[in-house]
Amino acid sequence: MNIKSLILSEKNSGPALFWAGLLLCCAAAWSFRLVSFLHAKDLMLALGLPVALFCQYRSGKAGMQGVVQLAPLWLGLLFWGVSGIFTAQVPAYHVESMLRLALVLAAASLAMEAFRFRNGRLWLYGALVLSGVLVGGLALLQYAGPGRGLFPEFPGYDQRAYSVFGNQNLLGGYMAFNLALLASLFIRSRHRRLRITLLFAAAGAILLGALLVSATRSAWLAAVVGGLTVLFLPGGPARLRALVRRRTRVQWLVPLLVAILVLGLGAPLVLEKASRTFSETDVGGRARLWFYAGAWNMVRERPWTGAGLGQFGYWSPLYQGRALWNPGGEGLYFNELHTDHAHSEPLEWFAETGLFGVLFWIWFLCRTLKARSPALPAVIALLVFGGFNTFSHSTPHLLGLLLCAAAFRSAPQPEEKLLPRFAGICCAVLIPAGFIVAVIVPSALLCRAEQAPIAGDTRDALYEQALAWPWPAYRAHESYAIALIDRGNYETARTHLEAALHGTDTGRVYLLLALCAEDLGHPDAALNHARACIYRWPGNEYAWSVLLETCPEAQRPRWLGAREKFERAQDR
Repeated sequence: MNIKSLILSEKNSGPALFWAGLLLCCAAAWSFRLVSFLHAKDLMLALGLPVALFCQYRSGKAGMQGVVQLAPLWLGLLFWGVSGIFTAQVPAYHVESMLRLALVLAAASLAMEAFRFRNGRLWLYGALVLSGVLVGGLALLQYAGPGRGLFPEFPGYDQRAYSVFGNQNLLGGYMAFNLALLASLFIRSRHRRLRITLLFAAAGAILLGALLVSATRSAWLAAVVGGLTVLFLPGGPARLRALVRRRTRVQWLVPLLVAILVLGLGAPLVLEKASRTFSETDVGGRARLWFYAGAWNMVRERPWTGAGLGQFGYWSPLYQGRALWNPGGEGLYFNELHTDHAHSEPLEWFAETGLFGVLFWIWFLCRTLKARSPALPAVIALLVFGGFNTFSHSTPHLLGLLLCAAAFRSAPQPEEKLLPRFAGICCAVLIPAGFIVAVIVPSALLCRAEQAPIAGDTRDALYEQALAWPWPAYRAHESYAIALIDRGNYETARTHLEAALHGTDTGRVYLLLALCAEDLGHPDAALNHARACIYRWPGNEYAWSVLLETCPEAQRPRWLGAREKFERAQDR
């Protein structure tokens, strides 16, 4: 089926082309009016899903096969939701995570149905690669300079290509995923025309260039593993030989020369980054050891059902602190930041859903390996990247994984049963609406308040609007408290910080509470809050000073010894 016949076929073209456009928009969306760039991508999907369902019902392409292919994860979602009722410390985070996962699963289920026609799977993979090319092109523009108007530099943020993801690691992972997918499509392509080869070469150059400027070693490793998978999976060598025979020397030398040229241009960056690996300046690698130690402690305490979806960010400061206070833990690299994610997909899913919850993912991925999808190298590349990073909070990454890993066939099934209308409305209308209410609107309100001018009642009014929205806004309480402390209003700030504690457990919140208690003349409260801060941030000098000033004299030697132990470890 060529492009002309696809477009002229109303039954096939409508939903498929709409989903292709939606995948592009979802991957490339970003906004400085939301707390996170990733929320802009979620919003695009939430707005597009009802339209997609309407188009697919009209064209008769809203079947049940997509739901069946993702059945392990739909069942997993049910298990994660029920178990989280009993394990989640912050129910609001659990609900938000459930809504987002349901949104992505519903999108993947419907998208598979939209592309269920002859060669439809290749059209789907092409749309994913095109989304990667668009994202990579924007990242290269940002890195080179012309894109700085779209992606301005921020003081203290040294990522030259934070891209539409707001994070260069996520950029690198998405490029590795699409590069492996492109390589798999190229080696299977039967086109002999030079212009097709040139298109593959151009797309590969953009993806490879963006992969290099992401400066993400785990993404480089993922791309290498994905490329090797293309060659060494069953049938790979035979396809490579057929590729060489089918094409002229020019047609297979062009992509090779383009890859060599791009790698040559990026060689200084690669060598500089590689030389820092495992060195004292390798902050990313050393910090991950700290993150993994904290996450593993969380897994050990809740090995079967986990802490609940969306709970890792709440518990991580406490467990990261415990990792440092454990015998020998002071030797780990640490700073005064906390991580919302484990920087490892397996660890985070184990920590949040436990062994029972992870089994649903294992079931799903085993079906993928059995089906031997053409996109399997891309899936493997993303899984390798996920061993050192967390990507499931990024909708384009997770949606790409589901669409490539699901073992669906392009050929439509005869007399296929349509998705029940009630289920369709729940998946494509109620879930997106709930997600917008619970995540997108609070994100927009908080972002507006945080970006408002510091002085005057205007900022207070904006924070009050964010807090008045009928959904918990723990970060808004913390941000508002910081603004109040800047103006010397410690009493009201303390009230908001205590409200923030219901949804955040970071050392910063306890540090601010200690500051408020000290200025309000409550030494016992200052001691308790400073101690809680030190257990999470053992490197914070102000918290140590408050603790040593307010603790009983009998306890001072013990605390002084603990501080000296951390100082000696960090000086080594």
